[in-house]
Amino acid sequence: MAVSGEFDVAIIGGGPAGISAGIYAARRGLKAALFEGKLLGGAVNEASEVDNWPGVQKAHGMELAQKFAEHLRTFPVDVKEERVEEVRASPGGSGGEGGFTVKTTKGRYGARAVIIATGAKFQSLDAPGEKELAGRGVSYCATCDGYFFKDKRVAVVGGGDSALSSALYLSDIAKEVLLIHRRGEFRAFEELQERVREKAEAGKMRILLNKVVAEIRGKQLVESVVLEDVETKEKSEEKVDGVFIYVGAVPLSVLAQQLGVQLNEKGFVRVGDDCSTNVHGVFAAGDVTGKLLQITMAVAQGAQAALAAYSCLREKK
Repeated sequence: MAVSGEFDVAIIGGGPAGISAGIYAARRGLKAALFEGKLLGGAVNEASEVDNWPGVQKAHGMELAQKFAEHLRTFPVDVKEERVEEVRASPGGSGGEGGFTVKTTKGRYGARAVIIATGAKFQSLDAPGEKELAGRGVSYCATCDGYFFKDKRVAVVGGGDSALSSALYLSDIAKEVLLIHRRGEFRAFEELQERVREKAEAGKMRILLNKVVAEIRGKQLVESVVLEDVETKEKSEEKVDGVFIYVGAVPLSVLAQQLGVQLNEKGFVRVGDDCSTNVHGVFAAGDVTGKLLQITMAVAQGAQAALAAYSCLREKK
């Protein structure tokens, strides 16, 4: 397959990190291509509410993602709606010195540098019934599927920002929300915890701590969850119509592995302060690095990666 185009930098991933990298690469005069096989904005599209973006008090995730995409398109970045299947050092290249080849579902492209901004995906519980009932009451995106549970009873599993934010979103739709966490306290920001407590006091939410989901039951649709107390091991069953799971993230680092990039013990890409990796000419930004997993961090890293790529390419010249 012939090479379809040559670029200074190939940015893989169209979330906040990738979009920020595209903007900063264009501002430095680099010929940049951004590859995204799904929606521009990445996981921001799945956020029920964003209230920590400076200058915007509250925004629906999809609305903010759209603004990100609109901003990107004001710059001369070649946005390609193509899923990247493979990234390799070009023949004759060593450690990025000879550039890279990016293979997508539609073609092959050359690039002198690569920024990996592939993000992360939600982790599953691996509980019996979860896989079988996925899409039939089991969901990993409250904003995507919350509407289907209007005036019904749902469970949200997790104790971080995403879990509490989603529970708050669902509390305005569902009849009741069960917020289930395996520890004795949440790890989310205090402001979210306070809002959750207010919902619980108002009777819209029940907080169940030190509980794990032992099983999700249902024939055609979710009917209940079986909970196990982490201390007593006692089991109980709660009737619910839906289960929303937010128990962590798994990095999407396969492409990084193809390039020989070093990963940490959890599979996230190891980066330096300038977002460089151990492979010359390869940079990483956003959730795939495991740094904080916040929009603000992803945007900052995207900018840093683009500036570092610019410096690297200038040195090559």
